[in-house]
Amino acid sequence: MAQGYSGDTAKALGLLEDLKGIIVKQENTIRVQQLKVELLSSRARELEGERDVLRRRVDELSRELRGGRTRSQFSTFKPYPRPVVSQLVPVPLFSTLAADMAPATRSR
Repeated sequence: MAQGYSGDTAKALGLLEDLKGIIVKQENTIRVQQLKVELLSSRARELEGERDVLRRRVDELSRELRGGRTRSQFSTFKPYPRPVVSQLVPVPLFSTLAADMAPATRSR
């Protein structure tokens, strides 16, 4: 209760203090949520960049295939590291995708 007041005034002041506390908590929650949104937006931009790199690489490979080249003739084939691809492709599908993307090797 508010000191120096009694009755309904003290109750009203007490409720106002409670509301101020709730508002402060909500403002803090909003700040935390804004930080989370900024982090997620940053991560989304990173993923979009990775997607764009993968799209360009797929386009390059498509052009090479349409040009009649075989896997062993790909001039610049470099498989992407697993962390990049596995974040975009479910892990069970990754091994199949990686096998399809890997350059053909011949054992002698």
